[in-house]
Amino acid sequence: MALGDVQEFRVENPAVSGRRTTFQFPVKLRRRAVERGVPERSWGRMHRYGAPVLDGLLVFAITALTVPLTPLPLEDALAVALLTGAASVGCIGLLRGYDPRRAACGTTEYTAILKAAWVCLFALMTLSYLDVLPARGVHVLVAAGLAGGALLLNRWLQRHLIRRARRRGRWQRRTLLLGSPEQLQRITEEFAARPRDGFEVVGACLPTATEGFTGARVFGDLTKAAEVIAEQNIRVVIVAASCMDAAQLRRFCWRIAAQDVELLIAPDVTDVAPVRMALRSLPGAPMVAMTIRPSRSQRLAKGALDRTLGTMLFLAALPVLVTSMVFIRAGSTGPALYRQTRLGRDGREFTMLKLRTMYTDADRRRSELLDHSDGNDLMFKMRSDPRVTAAGKVLRRFSVDELPQLWNVVRGDMSLVGPRPPLVEEVAQYGPDALQRLRVKPGLTGLWQVSGRSDLDWAQTVRLDLKYVDNWSVLMDLTILCRTFGAVLGGRGAY
Repeated sequence: MALGDVQEFRVENPAVSGRRTTFQFPVKLRRRAVERGVPERSWGRMHRYGAPVLDGLLVFAITALTVPLTPLPLEDALAVALLTGAASVGCIGLLRGYDPRRAACGTTEYTAILKAAWVCLFALMTLSYLDVLPARGVHVLVAAGLAGGALLLNRWLQRHLIRRARRRGRWQRRTLLLGSPEQLQRITEEFAARPRDGFEVVGACLPTATEGFTGARVFGDLTKAAEVIAEQNIRVVIVAASCMDAAQLRRFCWRIAAQDVELLIAPDVTDVAPVRMALRSLPGAPMVAMTIRPSRSQRLAKGALDRTLGTMLFLAALPVLVTSMVFIRAGSTGPALYRQTRLGRDGREFTMLKLRTMYTDADRRRSELLDHSDGNDLMFKMRSDPRVTAAGKVLRRFSVDELPQLWNVVRGDMSLVGPRPPLVEEVAQYGPDALQRLRVKPGLTGLWQVSGRSDLDWAQTVRLDLKYVDNWSVLMDLTILCRTFGAVLGGRGAY
């Protein structure tokens, strides 16, 4: 029997004083006993069975509430509501919407709900068209819209509760990492920064046990991995793609086939959104296809979103802008608007607008204060900048000074979301990677702003901006816009 398959327990025999009896239990049985008390396991069962019941009840209740809109008898309407609830739950389940391994991590749950809603809507509309279901199409649309919205809201609340529990150290999945220290360092940093994803890194197995790795406990080399999985109650195994060849990975899968673990392969890429990657089945071996640039339709959709939403926000912000301009003029001499030349997409110059938050001699005094910068290597920032007016401190605290840039968005110089527009002298100091920030239009907000703004160093700023440049999508833009409100109210890095 392999090492770790048997565990000994010594207990006192109460019948004979001083005599010890030795029992040997297989580790698998011992592990099952231990797992019954693991909160993550209990939570997994609760999510797997509780979420479908709650979703089914929601669909049933909302569908039943639309009964007065239909000519159906009460009994038939309730039967239709019950079948609709069961069908919705079944579709979501088939699309892995109740898999606890994917709970509160990624968009699988939302995608499953939306796809299930389309399937059920199509089925109900077909039955209505064939007069099998005596209900008008508008009734079906109302019921499907309300039910789908309720399911999305319910799932959002569930994700919020799960993530809050995970940030407090609960409902984590014990994770073992396999690979070289260089490969695993990034993974451990990502998991440490995002406890809401639910991966608790227990330790690592390296190609050579003598290699140094400070990110987690080292259990040994790769040959010890199967034993560590059994002994440490591992639920997730993450293998860096380059640490094993195809034959070694296949044999490793055979060794852990009896274990109830999830195996994840980490490709040797960084900051690539999952939507850009897809598995293609080719003769001989599967391959990962990666999208290099957004499609024409995505670019058109982003432009339409910028112009439409930018115009609406600009009109809504006009009262705030007028009031702020009066406030600025009353506090100090000089124009209320500040104009500055910045670089946009492909290095094109444009005039960026801001509300003036400094005295009129601020540009001249900038060179005198460079040694006191609290910003990163290239961006000049000061927490207590003497050039900022009293009105400017208030406007900067809530980012009101940025609102005139909505006009730049309407004009097409900027986008709602993107890297911040740089100064000409800043771009002159850019390296090859930082220059890639100019591949897209600069934005009013972006990953940099919602992740800490001036509190981030230059390397973090470039990494976040490049992550956006490589992976942007309309959905990503909407997500960042929603996060911007929290960043503005929190005021982190706003100085």
